[in-house]
Amino acid sequence: MNIIKNHSEIISNASGMERKAREIMLELLESAIETVDGKKSVISSISLKDECFSVKDLEIPLKGKVLVIGAGKASGKMAEGVEYVLLDHIHAGHVNVLSGTEGLFNLSKVRTFPAGHPIPDHNTLEGTRKIVELVRGLDESDVVITLISGGGSALMEMPMPGITLEDLNRATRLLLECGARIQEINSVRKHISQV
Repeated sequence: MNIIKNHSEIISNASGMERKAREIMLELLESAIETVDGKKSVISSISLKDECFSVKDLEIPLKGKVLVIGAGKASGKMAEGVEYVLLDHIHAGHVNVLSGTEGLFNLSKVRTFPAGHPIPDHNTLEGTRKIVELVRGLDESDVVITLISGGGSALMEMPMPGITLEDLNRATRLLLECGARIQEINSVRKHISQV
């Protein structure tokens, strides 16, 4: 299956060397896209052996609940990777994903919730509230797997008391309009957001 939706069209309207060059270019592009696939990246980074969850060289015994939380444009695919490895051990999960993509993931125990990006919306606040509720009341035997990817800082927001969503968004818009980098935006967000 081709990742590029109009793959055939791109190749079919060329001939000779140009067609071959396009085929090579598309093959390279699709290969590059596959290497950054969130599901594949997670599957290659985690494992389960003898009721012990491993992330690279860190081993964590699975004695209590396993929860999956997160936010970001790749968090749904990353959650697919976690479920692929740990499905029978996951108690519940919730990730905030880009609005319009929430139905694109093949998940059983982790719920996806639409959220606004780059400007947080009411869904963002509701999804973040659900994440906070999910992790309340845990004990030291429980494990929380947190998946954060690009866009996560906008997709998981909870304004500080006294700050409204509109205040948060006004600040975000001003920073975006003046060309602030994401690091600068997040430097401001950390003072007006609870997460």
